[in-house]
Amino acid sequence: MDINISIYAEGELRGSKQISTPCTIGRSKEATLSIGHKVMSRKHCELYELAGKLFLRDCGSLNGTLWKGKYIEDPVALAAGDEFVIGELVFRISLPTGPLTEAQKAIAERPTATFATIGNTDDSSHLMLKTVMEMPKKISPDSVRVVR
Repeated sequence: MDINISIYAEGELRGSKQISTPCTIGRSKEATLSIGHKVMSRKHCELYELAGKLFLRDCGSLNGTLWKGKYIEDPVALAAGDEFVIGELVFRISLPTGPLTEAQKAIAERPTATFATIGNTDDSSHLMLKTVMEMPKKISPDSVRVVR
């Protein structure tokens, strides 16, 4: 199943990507969606399809995965528009309805953010979401990867 996943921080869209299930989300470079964030476990959660429905399960993460304001312990069925939360990152699910429109393609070709190590305070690394202002005007959505 193909899905679109949008990532928000502080109420602002920070990135969006079309992915296929099964999909792991975590800090590991082996994760389908690799996000280097301090609250993210190496293999934090997973999105998968079962009987035509999309499910989310936490993979035993240290900080947990929230859905509808509660930490999930068992897999939950997701619908288009559902959101789940890891730390301060909000992930919104949408299901593609067909080929992308020209406007959607233009948005997909415009990367908006990356995670970057900004500096050290008290000998512990702090990761912050930093908006990238100087990016090529056209870049393949498949080449955009949130890295640690």
